[in-house]
Amino acid sequence: MRVFVAGAAGAIGQQLLPQLVAQGHRVTASTRSPGKAARLRELGAEPVVLDGLDAMAVGEAVARAEPEAVVHQMTSLAAGLGIPLTRDRASLDFSLQRASRSAADIKERGFILSFGLRVSP
Repeated sequence: MRVFVAGAAGAIGQQLLPQLVAQGHRVTASTRSPGKAARLRELGAEPVVLDGLDAMAVGEAVARAEPEAVVHQMTSLAAGLGIPLTRDRASLDFSLQRASRSAADIKERGFILSFGLRVSP
């Protein structure tokens, strides 16, 4: 299966990639940091560097990957960007869902949304 993992360089993504690859999936993995692309390749994925808030870039990357499933792991978006997390998150969620639906030659697609939450006492 072709899988697109958005936000693959994070804590969950780096655990998920080797598992997907070991099961024979062809994985395209996105990160916003060019410095993390080599790590994604080491984990067996084809890296894509993009800004998750750029709907056109997200759409193009998903279209090129032709995934049968999209896994949303972009969770650390607002830090240092000066953008409220809710707007940030809603924009990204919409971009990924829209890109998933637009992949024209895929008959069956899955969109998996995952998020993390840190609670401090």
